[in-house]
Amino acid sequence: MSIIAQTTSGAEVEPTLLLSVVKPLLAFIPFIAYAWVTGSHLGRDCRRNQIEPARWSLIFVVAPVLALAVLLAIPIFWIGMPIALIILAAPVVIYVQIRNPRVIEQERWTFGALKIGESMQARKEAAALKAARLRFLDSSKREKPVPTKTDPLYAVHSAVELLIDPALQGRATRLELAPTPQGFIPIQFVDGMRYKRDAMPPDLATASIDYLKAAAGLDVNERRKKQAADFFVVSGDTMIRSSLVVAGGSSGQTLRIDFERERQLSKPFDSIGLLPTQVDILAPLTEISQRRGVVLVSAAPGQGLTTLLYSLIGRHDAFTCSVKSIEKTVELRVDGVDQQVWNPANPAVDYANHLQSIVRRGPDIVLVSDGAEARVGPLVANAASDALFYVGLGVNTPPGQELAAVLREWFRAVGDLEAGSKNLKAIIVQRLMRKLCEYCRQPHPRAADIIKRIGTPAGTTPQVMAASGKVQIKNRVEECPVCKGSGFLGQIGVHEVIGFDDETRGMLAANDAKGAYTTARRKLRAPALQEAALQRVREGVTSIEEYQRVFAQPSVAGGASARPSSPGSAPPASGAAAAAS
Repeated sequence: MSIIAQTTSGAEVEPTLLLSVVKPLLAFIPFIAYAWVTGSHLGRDCRRNQIEPARWSLIFVVAPVLALAVLLAIPIFWIGMPIALIILAAPVVIYVQIRNPRVIEQERWTFGALKIGESMQARKEAAALKAARLRFLDSSKREKPVPTKTDPLYAVHSAVELLIDPALQGRATRLELAPTPQGFIPIQFVDGMRYKRDAMPPDLATASIDYLKAAAGLDVNERRKKQAADFFVVSGDTMIRSSLVVAGGSSGQTLRIDFERERQLSKPFDSIGLLPTQVDILAPLTEISQRRGVVLVSAAPGQGLTTLLYSLIGRHDAFTCSVKSIEKTVELRVDGVDQQVWNPANPAVDYANHLQSIVRRGPDIVLVSDGAEARVGPLVANAASDALFYVGLGVNTPPGQELAAVLREWFRAVGDLEAGSKNLKAIIVQRLMRKLCEYCRQPHPRAADIIKRIGTPAGTTPQVMAASGKVQIKNRVEECPVCKGSGFLGQIGVHEVIGFDDETRGMLAANDAKGAYTTARRKLRAPALQEAALQRVREGVTSIEEYQRVFAQPSVAGGASARPSSPGSAPPASGAAAAAS
């Protein structure tokens, strides 16, 4: 406010400012802050916690009115302003003191330097969490705090991110880290293919393994024994269930992480890749009258044997019949199946004894994860008169010799040709092939030549395709965002399925494995393993190059015929007769 004064002579003097502009501004700021605190926080809090909301709403309104009155009543600003601030702060402090005993400890409000320090630390942790590409939770979903930049573990967390994040971005299903003379080499598996990455320094790799062990809830100080646990990796808004296995050795610790292992193992029977004729061969096994005998199931290491076994027992209704399994590790829980785990650390009960206890309970269907264990063969061969057994047999042979190797391993386990042949119902052999990415695959440039060489069944129209890994977006050719440029997306099983009847079982018992194989294929029109794979090439599901990789037949590209054995001929491993010896 200003006053214009006049002199006695009538002349006006300069206006004089009697009220400072700064003081109203200083008085205005705390009132605005008070209104924001009480309106946005305290008012809502007292209503949410039911702390006399009507009474406190009145107090929060009266306090600023009283403070303003004091500020106007006291002519000296530097005395009135502190009193007004005390009046504004009093209801806030009193409310916090009354509120805290009525809420849980984690929600209590405190004042002081300690709380300020905690708040600053919380902000640092929140910033670190926001900047992190990956977060880690143990099996109970308890989160491991992300280190701040001043934390010595910050560099280790960054190294772990650089280890895991590229694997996730590259669609890897498994990541391994093992010591070598060149350092610790990360290896990631994408669609069954191994891809090596740049080596990690030993000290940083060891620290990274310990960091992940701590995140998964394992014993960090245990560096020799094998440890395993499930944990979660959080990338953005995606939570990825992962399985961690760590073991020690003379060269250092090794690490293996499987991402979404259960989802990989959970394959419905109709999606594992069986051809219609092969499904027909196995169809009678679901009938009650046919629910007895032995089905040998085989695949080389890393070729999906566990998934195949779970798919086979999963097609049986475990709620209308008794389905049991004996496994060394239960990797997937199948609804309704009584899955028993054999503990090798218990010397009093070996694998066969555990299986015997299962058989005594009279199951309808039994999954035996390892048919090569001692005394399992005779036990299964005898009990198969009353139940259906799916017996896993891992063999590692060149392509085309799998079935002969399975028969040889089975008869070795049983120890008797006649006993081993008596209840043998079928053999299933599997190999995995990469599927072409449907978003970027292209017609093969040599399709006509390939069709001529591999042949085409009558009444079919082949569609031979090739991997591309590229897509056209407007006028640009870019890497396919779905398969990440590999040209392949996922895997499919190719199989050889042979069923046995009384005639062919008699041939097996007479040590004529080759004759039994030939007769069974002719009767059932069963395709050989390579023929099943070529059928997927004709359908455009996979490529001829993938067929060459899996079955090691480079002569296809060089001009020699790739036509497989005819359905009535013996398998490529002509030594099938030796399987029974």
